[in-house]
Amino acid sequence: MGKQSAFDQSTIEVQATPPTQDLLDQLNLPPAVADFMRRNRRTIWTVVILVVLLVVGIALYDSYRTYRISRAVEALDAALVIDDSARREQQLRQVIEKYASTPSALWARIELARLQQKKGAIDGAIAILEKINSGLSPDDPAKPLVLFNLGGLYEQAKKLDQALVIYRELSGIKGFAAEAFKAMGRVYEQQHNSGSAAEMYRKYLALTGKDGEVQVSDPERKLIEARLNRLQS
Repeated sequence: MGKQSAFDQSTIEVQATPPTQDLLDQLNLPPAVADFMRRNRRTIWTVVILVVLLVVGIALYDSYRTYRISRAVEALDAALVIDDSARREQQLRQVIEKYASTPSALWARIELARLQQKKGAIDGAIAILEKINSGLSPDDPAKPLVLFNLGGLYEQAKKLDQALVIYRELSGIKGFAAEAFKAMGRVYEQQHNSGSAAEMYRKYLALTGKDGEVQVSDPERKLIEARLNRLQS
Protein backbone atom coordinates (compact mmCIF):
# COMPACT_ATOMS: atom_id res chain seq x y z
CA MET A 1 0.00 0.00 0.00
CA GLY A 2 1.37 3.35 -1.03
CA LYS A 3 2.01 6.19 1.36
CA GLN A 4 -1.09 8.37 1.95
CA SER A 5 -0.76 11.81 0.45
CA ALA A 6 -1.42 14.87 2.55
CA PHE A 7 -3.66 16.01 -0.29
CA ASP A 8 -6.02 13.02 -0.10
CA GLN A 9 -9.67 14.11 0.32
CA SER A 10 -10.12 12.17 3.58
CA THR A 11 -7.03 13.75 5.11
CA ILE A 12 -8.17 17.22 4.15
CA GLU A 13 -11.64 16.69 5.73
CA VAL A 14 -10.16 15.51 9.02
CA GLN A 15 -7.67 18.34 9.22
CA ALA A 16 -10.19 21.01 8.16
CA THR A 17 -12.76 20.21 10.83
CA PRO A 18 -11.84 22.09 14.06
CA PRO A 19 -13.33 21.23 17.45
CA THR A 20 -16.85 22.67 17.84
CA GLN A 21 -16.88 25.83 20.04
CA ASP A 22 -19.84 27.84 21.26
CA LEU A 23 -19.97 31.45 22.48
CA LEU A 24 -19.11 30.47 26.04
CA ASP A 25 -15.87 28.84 24.88
CA GLN A 26 -14.93 31.95 22.93
CA LEU A 27 -15.44 34.11 26.03
CA ASN A 28 -12.68 32.17 27.80
CA LEU A 29 -14.83 31.71 30.89
CA PRO A 30 -13.67 29.38 33.66
CA PRO A 31 -14.90 25.84 32.93
CA ALA A 32 -17.12 25.76 36.02
CA VAL A 33 -18.81 29.03 35.04
CA ALA A 34 -19.28 27.92 31.44
CA ASP A 35 -20.79 24.59 32.56
CA PHE A 36 -23.17 26.40 34.95
CA MET A 37 -24.33 28.74 32.19
CA ARG A 38 -24.89 25.84 29.79
CA ARG A 39 -26.99 24.00 32.37
CA ASN A 40 -29.07 27.12 33.13
CA ARG A 41 -29.12 28.61 29.64
CA ARG A 42 -32.92 28.86 29.45
CA THR A 43 -33.28 30.52 32.86
CA ILE A 44 -30.52 33.01 32.10
CA TRP A 45 -32.08 33.99 28.78
CA THR A 46 -35.47 34.39 30.46
CA VAL A 47 -33.97 36.80 33.00
CA VAL A 48 -32.15 38.75 30.29
CA ILE A 49 -35.35 39.13 28.26
CA LEU A 50 -37.30 40.26 31.32
CA VAL A 51 -34.66 42.88 32.15
CA VAL A 52 -34.70 44.19 28.58
CA LEU A 53 -38.49 44.37 28.61
CA LEU A 54 -38.41 46.23 31.94
CA VAL A 55 -35.91 48.80 30.67
CA VAL A 56 -37.89 49.34 27.47
CA GLY A 57 -41.13 49.60 29.45
CA ILE A 58 -39.69 52.26 31.77
CA ALA A 59 -38.37 54.24 28.81
CA LEU A 60 -41.75 54.10 27.08
CA TYR A 61 -43.57 55.15 30.27
CA ASP A 62 -41.23 58.12 30.77
CA SER A 63 -41.80 59.15 27.17
CA TYR A 64 -45.58 58.87 27.57
CA ARG A 65 -45.55 60.82 30.83
CA THR A 66 -43.48 63.60 29.26
CA TYR A 67 -45.92 63.77 26.37
CA ARG A 68 -48.90 63.84 28.74
CA ILE A 69 -47.39 66.62 30.87
CA SER A 70 -46.73 68.64 27.73
CA ARG A 71 -50.33 68.25 26.57
CA ALA A 72 -51.58 69.19 30.04
CA VAL A 73 -49.55 72.41 29.98
CA GLU A 74 -51.03 73.29 26.59
CA ALA A 75 -54.56 72.61 27.85
CA LEU A 76 -54.03 74.73 30.97
CA ASP A 77 -52.59 77.61 28.95
CA ALA A 78 -55.60 77.47 26.63
CA ALA A 79 -57.98 77.58 29.61
CA LEU A 80 -56.26 80.53 31.27
CA VAL A 81 -56.62 82.83 28.25
CA ILE A 82 -60.40 82.40 28.09
CA ASP A 83 -62.07 85.65 29.17
CA ASP A 84 -65.50 84.24 29.94
CA SER A 85 -65.45 82.92 33.52
CA ALA A 86 -67.98 80.16 32.92
CA ARG A 87 -66.11 78.80 29.90
CA ARG A 88 -62.79 79.11 31.69
CA GLU A 89 -64.15 77.16 34.65
CA GLN A 90 -65.44 74.46 32.30
CA GLN A 91 -62.05 74.16 30.61
CA LEU A 92 -60.24 74.05 33.94
CA ARG A 93 -62.44 71.19 35.08
CA GLN A 94 -61.60 69.33 31.87
CA VAL A 95 -57.88 69.78 32.55
CA ILE A 96 -58.37 68.43 36.08
CA GLU A 97 -60.34 65.43 34.85
CA LYS A 98 -58.22 64.57 31.81
CA TYR A 99 -54.77 65.25 33.23
CA ALA A 100 -55.15 64.29 36.87
CA SER A 101 -51.89 63.84 38.81
CA THR A 102 -50.01 66.30 36.58
CA PRO A 103 -48.74 69.69 37.83
CA SER A 104 -51.14 71.39 35.41
CA ALA A 105 -54.11 69.74 37.11
CA LEU A 106 -52.90 71.12 40.45
CA TRP A 107 -52.66 74.67 39.10
CA ALA A 108 -56.03 74.26 37.40
CA ARG A 109 -57.57 73.48 40.80
CA ILE A 110 -55.87 76.50 42.36
CA GLU A 111 -57.22 78.73 39.57
CA LEU A 112 -60.65 77.16 40.00
CA ALA A 113 -60.57 78.12 43.69
CA ARG A 114 -59.68 81.68 42.71
CA LEU A 115 -62.66 81.83 40.35
CA GLN A 116 -64.93 80.54 43.11
CA GLN A 117 -63.64 83.25 45.42
CA LYS A 118 -64.06 85.91 42.73
CA LYS A 119 -67.75 85.14 42.31
CA GLY A 120 -68.30 85.09 46.08
CA ALA A 121 -68.46 81.32 46.59
CA ILE A 122 -66.06 81.39 49.55
CA ASP A 123 -67.08 78.00 50.94
CA GLY A 124 -66.57 76.44 47.51
CA ALA A 125 -63.10 77.95 47.22
CA ILE A 126 -62.24 76.75 50.73
CA ALA A 127 -63.36 73.21 49.90
CA ILE A 128 -61.13 73.13 46.81
CA LEU A 129 -58.04 74.43 48.63
CA GLU A 130 -58.61 72.14 51.62
CA LYS A 131 -58.59 69.14 49.29
CA ILE A 132 -55.48 70.40 47.52
CA ASN A 133 -53.68 71.07 50.81
CA SER A 134 -54.43 67.61 52.16
CA GLY A 135 -52.69 66.05 49.16
CA LEU A 136 -49.55 68.20 49.17
CA SER A 137 -46.31 67.12 50.81
CA PRO A 138 -44.66 69.60 53.21
CA ASP A 139 -41.89 70.38 50.70
CA ASP A 140 -44.15 70.89 47.69
CA PRO A 141 -43.42 74.28 46.07
CA ALA A 142 -47.16 74.99 45.88
CA LYS A 143 -47.69 74.45 49.62
CA PRO A 144 -47.01 78.04 50.80
CA LEU A 145 -49.30 79.54 48.15
CA VAL A 146 -52.12 77.16 49.02
CA LEU A 147 -51.73 77.78 52.75
CA PHE A 148 -51.63 81.56 52.36
CA ASN A 149 -54.73 81.61 50.16
CA LEU A 150 -56.57 79.15 52.39
CA GLY A 151 -55.81 81.23 55.47
CA GLY A 152 -57.13 84.33 53.73
CA LEU A 153 -60.34 82.54 52.75
CA TYR A 154 -60.87 81.41 56.34
CA GLU A 155 -60.52 85.04 57.38
CA GLN A 156 -63.10 86.10 54.82
CA ALA A 157 -65.46 83.43 56.11
CA LYS A 158 -64.80 84.59 59.70
CA LYS A 159 -63.39 81.17 60.56
CA LEU A 160 -60.59 82.77 62.52
CA ASP A 161 -59.46 79.76 64.57
CA GLN A 162 -59.00 77.75 61.37
CA ALA A 163 -57.12 80.65 59.82
CA LEU A 164 -54.70 80.64 62.75
CA VAL A 165 -54.07 76.92 62.32
CA ILE A 166 -53.18 77.45 58.66
CA TYR A 167 -50.96 80.46 59.33
CA ARG A 168 -49.08 78.55 62.06
CA GLU A 169 -48.36 75.83 59.52
CA LEU A 170 -47.21 78.48 57.06
CA SER A 171 -44.87 79.99 59.67
CA GLY A 172 -42.94 76.72 59.73
CA ILE A 173 -41.94 77.03 56.08
CA LYS A 174 -38.65 78.82 55.52
CA GLY A 175 -39.08 82.21 53.91
CA PHE A 176 -42.75 82.55 54.79
CA ALA A 177 -42.61 82.97 58.56
CA ALA A 178 -42.73 86.78 58.44
CA GLU A 179 -45.91 86.90 56.35
CA ALA A 180 -47.46 84.22 58.53
CA PHE A 181 -46.71 86.16 61.74
CA LYS A 182 -48.17 89.34 60.24
CA ALA A 183 -51.32 87.45 59.24
CA MET A 184 -51.62 85.89 62.70
CA GLY A 185 -51.28 89.32 64.27
CA ARG A 186 -54.13 90.54 62.09
CA VAL A 187 -56.32 87.57 63.05
CA TYR A 188 -55.59 88.02 66.76
CA GLU A 189 -56.61 91.66 66.43
CA GLN A 190 -59.95 90.54 64.98
CA GLN A 191 -60.32 88.26 68.00
CA HIS A 192 -59.51 91.21 70.30
CA ASN A 193 -56.48 89.32 71.62
CA SER A 194 -54.12 92.27 71.89
CA GLY A 195 -51.32 90.40 73.68
CA SER A 196 -51.02 87.67 71.06
CA ALA A 197 -51.39 90.17 68.22
CA ALA A 198 -48.53 92.28 69.62
CA GLU A 199 -46.36 89.17 69.99
CA MET A 200 -46.90 88.23 66.35
CA TYR A 201 -46.12 91.75 65.16
CA ARG A 202 -42.89 91.78 67.16
CA LYS A 203 -41.88 88.50 65.52
CA TYR A 204 -42.67 89.99 62.13
CA LEU A 205 -40.56 93.08 62.80
CA ALA A 206 -37.68 90.95 64.05
CA LEU A 207 -37.67 88.89 60.85
CA THR A 208 -37.95 91.89 58.54
CA GLY A 209 -35.42 94.17 60.22
CA LYS A 210 -31.99 95.03 58.89
CA ASP A 211 -30.56 91.71 60.03
CA GLY A 212 -33.75 89.73 59.47
CA GLU A 213 -34.25 86.94 56.95
CA VAL A 214 -36.77 88.92 54.88
CA GLN A 215 -36.48 92.45 53.56
CA VAL A 216 -39.68 94.49 53.17
CA SER A 217 -40.44 98.08 52.28
CA ASP A 218 -40.27 100.70 55.03
CA PRO A 219 -43.96 101.66 54.64
CA GLU A 220 -44.96 98.07 55.39
CA ARG A 221 -42.82 97.93 58.52
CA LYS A 222 -44.05 101.35 59.64
CA LEU A 223 -47.64 100.16 59.31
CA ILE A 224 -46.94 97.16 61.56
CA GLU A 225 -44.97 99.33 63.99
CA ALA A 226 -47.97 101.67 64.22
CA ARG A 227 -50.27 98.73 64.94
CA LEU A 228 -47.88 97.43 67.58
CA ASN A 229 -47.63 100.84 69.26
CA ARG A 230 -51.40 101.10 69.31
CA LEU A 231 -51.73 97.66 70.89
CA GLN A 232 -49.11 98.46 73.53
CA SER A 233 -50.47 101.90 74.43
